[in-house]
Amino acid sequence: MKKFKTLGKLTSYIAILSLLIQSLAGVAPVFADDTGFLPPSAVVSNTGWTNPSAVYTSNNVRATANDTDDIAQYGSFNFNVPDGATVEGVEVRVEGYRTGLLIDRQANITLSGDMGTTWSSSKTTNLPYSLTGGSESTRDYGSSTDLWGKTSWGYSEFSNDNFRLKLDATTALWDLKIDYLAAKVYYTPNTAPTVPVLTAPTDGTLTNDNTPYLKWNASTDTEGNSLNYGFEISTASDFSSTALTGGTAGTAFQVADANALLDGTYYWRIRANDGFVSSEWSNVWSFTIDTIAPVITILSDNPATITYGDTYTDGGATALDNGVDDLTSSILATSDVDNMAAGNYTVSYDVTDAAGNAAITVTRDVVVAKKKIKVTANNVSKFVGSVDPALTYSYTGTLVGTDAFSCSVARVAGETPNSYLIDQGTLALNDNYEMEFATGVFTISAIPVVPTFTTPAGAGDGEVLGVKTTDDTQKDTDVKGTSDTKKDDEKTDPGFLMSTWLGIHNWFWLLLAAAAISGGMWWLLGYRRRRDEE
Repeated sequence: MKKFKTLGKLTSYIAILSLLIQSLAGVAPVFADDTGFLPPSAVVSNTGWTNPSAVYTSNNVRATANDTDDIAQYGSFNFNVPDGATVEGVEVRVEGYRTGLLIDRQANITLSGDMGTTWSSSKTTNLPYSLTGGSESTRDYGSSTDLWGKTSWGYSEFSNDNFRLKLDATTALWDLKIDYLAAKVYYTPNTAPTVPVLTAPTDGTLTNDNTPYLKWNASTDTEGNSLNYGFEISTASDFSSTALTGGTAGTAFQVADANALLDGTYYWRIRANDGFVSSEWSNVWSFTIDTIAPVITILSDNPATITYGDTYTDGGATALDNGVDDLTSSILATSDVDNMAAGNYTVSYDVTDAAGNAAITVTRDVVVAKKKIKVTANNVSKFVGSVDPALTYSYTGTLVGTDAFSCSVARVAGETPNSYLIDQGTLALNDNYEMEFATGVFTISAIPVVPTFTTPAGAGDGEVLGVKTTDDTQKDTDVKGTSDTKKDDEKTDPGFLMSTWLGIHNWFWLLLAAAAISGGMWWLLGYRRRRDEE
């Protein structure tokens, strides 16, 4: 046992010296973990060895080989090399001795990671001679960097199912006695991938997409293993519960329609896995889903009506998001109203909330009505045969801007004494007006007949033809220009127009009466027009 301790110290010194040399040479030293020396717990196969299981413990009970054909295979070392670890070397420890002095029997040690299908290069024991066992010694074969002739070992080759250690006795005389057999595996544990970095949606994003597209930067892996990424989406910031979990080989993942998320705030994180070990979780980011569109309410009349030429002032609208958030100031109103052209128009209201939800467009109908103008033809008159006076009209209301009437009114044709209608004729306004027309009267009167008088020769002053004068002191005298021999009932009748009343001929009274009637009619028409205007 003293020799074993000395050998162990020597091995440690050599390892430390190797590290110093590597450091001075600029080579980063490899600090490997190891399983420690572990004995087998199963004899997989045996040919010729006596008591082969005695090697499980160091208790001076020994397995013995005494023939060239003695071969034993051991397994189930329980190494427990971590998944993904890089195997750096293998070391085998043998405790025992040989009984032959000159022709010593040893054993060739070989290793297998595939249940004995293939074997490593061999190393031969060099146990000392002892006749009684007093010179039993422990020897180590291999090292922390010795791969026993193989390019590399996989971590799985050291499982209990796969790993084998074979002792094959050499040709010699006498016996080889083994008290203890153990093996140690040196390895570098698999390095976890780097932590992924989240990229989208950015932290705190508000979205209306309930199947969000998650993105992150790729992790790196020291061993170059293929990476997969696991994710968690939760409504709790501590991930005490999860809404959705999964994995992908890429650096992006979109929530499927079948897993569409409900409205609310979610937290998410990602971690990388190289098939053996996972990275730490990434930072936690959040996003909020809002799929409810705002609601727009129109204020004031719909439809709204104005008159051509009037200024249009919109009544506006209000908008609420989720019933509480006031988006009225964000409403976009689009109008095609033209107050200078009668017709039908619309004002449309739209708004979009911060999550990108667009409200249903709401529309107000706006009617620009035609302006009403009332036109009245003025009454006029003339005597038969005279030139028609100008036909005029008046109107109530105001015209817009530079708008003006075109063309003129007209009367019904005719030149005989009568009353004729004055109608709209070709008088017109543009299409922005609704014109109401009141007809007038055009009166044609007959020319009054004015009698002419002649004084016969010999008539005295003051005598009028056809007028009889009487005097109480004078006999009746005949009218000038009449026969004296005619009887009273045969005297010429001067006619109605020439008859007198109050000493004035009747034709004068007729003219006066016609003038009065005409004036009365003008007054009556003017009164009626004023009443209509009121």
